[in-house]
Amino acid sequence: MKELLGMTWDHPRGFDSIVATTEEYHKQVGNCRITWHKRSLKDFGDLPIERLIEKYDMIMIDHPFVGEAHAKNLLQPIETILPAEFINSQSQAHISPTFESYSYGGSQWVLPIDAATQVSAYSPKLMSQSSLPSNWSEYTEMMNSASFRSKVLWPLCETDVWCSFLTIASQLGNEQNKDVFSADGLNNDLAGEALSMLADLTKHLIKDCWNMNPINVLELMSQKNSPYVFSPLLFGYNNYSRPVGEARQIDFLNALSIHKENPFALLGGVGLAISAKSDHHNEISDYLQFIMQDEILSGSYFDAGGQPSTKSVWMSDDINARTSGFFTNTLGSMQSAFVRPRVAGFNVFQEKAAQVIHSKLNGKSSSESLTVDSINEIYGDCC
Repeated sequence: MKELLGMTWDHPRGFDSIVATTEEYHKQVGNCRITWHKRSLKDFGDLPIERLIEKYDMIMIDHPFVGEAHAKNLLQPIETILPAEFINSQSQAHISPTFESYSYGGSQWVLPIDAATQVSAYSPKLMSQSSLPSNWSEYTEMMNSASFRSKVLWPLCETDVWCSFLTIASQLGNEQNKDVFSADGLNNDLAGEALSMLADLTKHLIKDCWNMNPINVLELMSQKNSPYVFSPLLFGYNNYSRPVGEARQIDFLNALSIHKENPFALLGGVGLAISAKSDHHNEISDYLQFIMQDEILSGSYFDAGGQPSTKSVWMSDDINARTSGFFTNTLGSMQSAFVRPRVAGFNVFQEKAAQVIHSKLNGKSSSESLTVDSINEIYGDCC
């Protein structure tokens, strides 16, 4: 029996869920054995996939990698392996813009399975929805109160401060009818305004936030006696909306934004990519067609902690009831999500840009305009 290897990321949403679907596949089909390994959340976002394609047949990636994959022939376009009828059905099945975000250079490079965007989070047992800020202006005003800001966490490690910066830039861009990126990098005026706004929004937060990712924040917020009850912007994890033991349930809403009716936010999520080095095409095709069935995604995949990207799950009354409305409550941010550029080199660029922004907002760098100039120099070198 053929042995295949897959690489995902280290969280129940990324690992337990795909392992559960694979076990179903082994039971019902069983024409090969698939073993999944996992890498850290940071490595998921930053580790070049060149280091993975020699060993792994399938790799979970997010959309900014596809330009690099196209330029360097790192992945197998899925239309060369999967039936056209199946791909066409998948193009209609997923919540927008997940499927489209993996299209580049005339090919579909990745099959989405997980959908996420930046949203806001709160503890419904300790804070009512009506008491939450409805936009950034209200948030800024409420953060002037020591009692409110002592309850707030915002993940602002290098990776996540970059993501928050892009969310705010996309919100400002929508307001001003401007694109966040051009062929030369960031829009200078828009990026400078976003940096200034982000500096103001984060100035009262505890120092620990600058080392946190979304999982760190949600783990703290879900602790039974945690003093933290609100996060204005982070990637959503429906796992924390499911009642589990004594853990405090976390509810999610659309991203906090300039205007509540326009909750633009950065697209995250994960898709299944096929290594250009793998020659197990028939087995991979059978496996992907099996696990992408509605009954699998809404069954074993979701039950094990997954966050499926299909419309049928996002609109499911049953699944929303089991997650305190996670999917419908964040649908606005999901459907208006900002898709990052997919040009070759973007992942190297964003890792370096994140370091510059993190340093700037910690008071270790120069003015907004010089910071943006520095980032665009990096963009020119990388992209």
